Amino acid sequence: MHIYSYHGNTVATTHTKMTLFEECKTALETDDTKALDSLQLQLALQSNETKLELLSNLMPYIETSLRQGVDESSELLQTLAHDQSFDELAKIIPVEAIHEGLISGLAALQQALLSLLRQDLVAQTELLYDALVLLADPDSPVGVVSAAHTALVGLVKSADSQLVQRRLTSDPACLKVLRAMKTEVVTASRLQGLLLDTVSEFRFPSYLYDTSDFDMYRDDPLALYVLIEYYTNLFRADASFIQTLSGTVKHLMSLFEPDELLNSLIDSVLVQLTGVLSTEDPDTVWQLDTELKLGKRFIVDKERGLDYEFLANLDPEYIKEHYSDAVRTVPLKVETLEVYVHLSSYQPTFVLLQGLESSSTIANLPFMARYTLLLALSETEWGMQRLLSFPSLIDSELELQDLNPESAQFRDLFLQRLLSTPWKGRAETALNGEKAPQIEMQL
Repeated sequence: MHIYSYHGNTVATTHTKMTLFEECKTALETDDTKALDSLQLQLALQSNETKLELLSNLMPYIETSLRQGVDESSELLQTLAHDQSFDELAKIIPVEAIHEGLISGLAALQQALLSLLRQDLVAQTELLYDALVLLADPDSPVGVVSAAHTALVGLVKSADSQLVQRRLTSDPACLKVLRAMKTEVVTASRLQGLLLDTVSEFRFPSYLYDTSDFDMYRDDPLALYVLIEYYTNLFRADASFIQTLSGTVKHLMSLFEPDELLNSLIDSVLVQLTGVLSTEDPDTVWQLDTELKLGKRFIVDKERGLDYEFLANLDPEYIKEHYSDAVRTVPLKVETLEVYVHLSSYQPTFVLLQGLESSSTIANLPFMARYTLLLALSETEWGMQRLLSFPSLIDSELELQDLNPESAQFRDLFLQRLLSTPWKGRAETALNGEKAPQIEMQL
């Protein structure tokens, strides 16, 4: 018996579901990863109703494949489960089955089930705790750690996350896991990632943000580097932590004390931390700067060659107030380019840059360094005025040049900024790739 006419869509839909089911079933049974990959797009284009029906019929095969460690089965499950409601999913995969899968020790299965977690599924169940345990387990595979992190961040940041957030701040079992993560370098870095990725939406208990046991980092400079990077990002995200963690801030700044093991690796990240602090809480930085004599050692005495790094990272207002004399002595060269780009953005420090008083020092820079500076200067009114006072410099840049595509992009961007200046006509000619006539500009 055939169905014709307007029932054609029904036939096509039924045929499509049957075909997809058979193809998925065969691929799962034979561990055909290429076939599973190729089916993803077709499955993603199906309606939620079709995907739910396929998930219900394929679930036994998906579970078997996941238990055999086939990662592509996880992607198949995620595609079919995407946008399905908690009630519908629970009919196919009960909460108890998800719990058993999360504690199974089978990485592919764990990753797949973590992708299913949503706050209406975990708020009143043990699944939130299960996800935390997987994140906190030092032996969890990288893929499981990543999946647990993604799931937890998604739960905390979801629109209706109040119940999840309440459990993370009050449930004794969850808090015990979070506290324990601070005691080992590997798990502490995972905790820091979770805290940073949720800090704009949620506050964990304040003690979790402070990794006060610096001794466990002492023999691991790379881990210490990551720790300082964490605090730098935390203070950048929320400056209130600077005062809350004032003792930690002082300890971090004291790490500038000479130590041959640490200096070569962590100096640069400490400078970045100091830069954030000088922007967000300049009074605290000046107090520590005075106490630890950071500026004297690194800017005035140049003890460890960090003078240019400091001046390229400290807040320009802070530099103007405390280190104007040091800025005046900085020559313009490739090694100091970042200092010039950084300080030219703020007019009170811009006027201190003596290397910008002559066009020849700019012209002598290599092409990429020169255009990095030209673009930085052309972003501000005072910088553009300075450039316009160097007609010979601009004239030379308007000459026809044989450049590679990347260099040409830099030059064209600068030429476009000249279109709003008296050099508009020649800039247009240069942008068209023509030789610009020599014209004496009256500026």
